[in-house]
Amino acid sequence: MTNGRWEHYHQDTDTFDKLNLSKVEVTAGYVAELLKQVSSTKLVGPSTGNDTTGVELHFLNRNVRPALQAMSADISMKTREDIDQMIRLMMTKFGP
Repeated sequence: MTNGRWEHYHQDTDTFDKLNLSKVEVTAGYVAELLKQVSSTKLVGPSTGNDTTGVELHFLNRNVRPALQAMSADISMKTREDIDQMIRLMMTKFGP
């Protein structure tokens, strides 16, 4: 959610004193009401599930795998089990 862009948007001059707090308050109220309604609404219709494995694999292979390769810990990530293996490896190397 946004209250819009303006001349000070993400500039050094974008300071708290310039915020339109009444607009922020109205937006926050809208978001709160929207969440309240969505959380109490029964979902109907077809579902394609929520398996995010494909997306996770894409981003892990693109962003994490090069770092693993540089540490001589290359894992070919193609399945959920490969992700689990990578997490175990990272926890062993970098965990508490």
